[in-house]
Amino acid sequence: MRLKSLHDESLATIHAAFIAAFSDYSVRIELPYERFLEHLRGRDIRLADSFGVYHETGRLIGFVLNGLRERDGVTTGYDGGTGFLPAYRGQGLAALLFAEMQKELVRRQVRRYLLEVIRDNQPALRLYQKLGFTVTRNLNCYQWQRSAAPAPPVPEELHLAELDLAALDRYQHWLDYQPTWQNATPSILNLKDRYQGLRIMLGQREVGYAVIHREYGDLPQLGLAEELRRERLPLLGMLAPYTRSAVLKAINVEEGSYLGPWLIGQGMQGHVDQYEMAKDLG
Repeated sequence: MRLKSLHDESLATIHAAFIAAFSDYSVRIELPYERFLEHLRGRDIRLADSFGVYHETGRLIGFVLNGLRERDGVTTGYDGGTGFLPAYRGQGLAALLFAEMQKELVRRQVRRYLLEVIRDNQPALRLYQKLGFTVTRNLNCYQWQRSAAPAPPVPEELHLAELDLAALDRYQHWLDYQPTWQNATPSILNLKDRYQGLRIMLGQREVGYAVIHREYGDLPQLGLAEELRRERLPLLGMLAPYTRSAVLKAINVEEGSYLGPWLIGQGMQGHVDQYEMAKDLG
């Protein structure tokens, strides 16, 4: 087995390995090639910062896709996808990959590393704990079908107005937690051609905001003024026309935020739960 950077590997080969590695994952992952490229671009994943494990035949059998950013004033790495082909699991290769990767990231002055893991993925959770990762917060994921029960009538003064994504940080005082890596402002701005920003208006007053993916229905950020946080509003139905997707998704909402109970109150259903885990690299 050989470990090396993915900087000279083809995206098609990496995508094929990604699909094969996640083919039996507990949560179905649909990531056709174009969406895979968007996955990389949004999360600042670069092949020069990512690593693969190769069989002696030259076949790519495992990988970790890394994004790097300044986060909270610290150069931080992010696991945008780690996987091994099924035949090569349980051989200690993932631990070897992470150990060698950590040495290289430290050499590049990366001080912290983040990842997310589905809570019931016990083998992965045990591995990350063994490698020195600790849980930093619990995350919940929700989804809403466009064909769900009819929403309540729209209050006369409630409407949506366009939001300039370049000014997104100005609206985050309506959040009560820091968005995870894939939902953070840099991820949205990396794909600003794919997202629609919207201000939630009550008459002439701004009372919240939302960002929605025009194609896939993801809601990476949604924030509300306190006066709306206990109200059942038809916001999901109002947001639905801004995406082609039949499903709206709120991924990685921090447990304990007002947003989770509010989304459930609007008709969203819990989909999957995750842990965010972190390790200080020194």
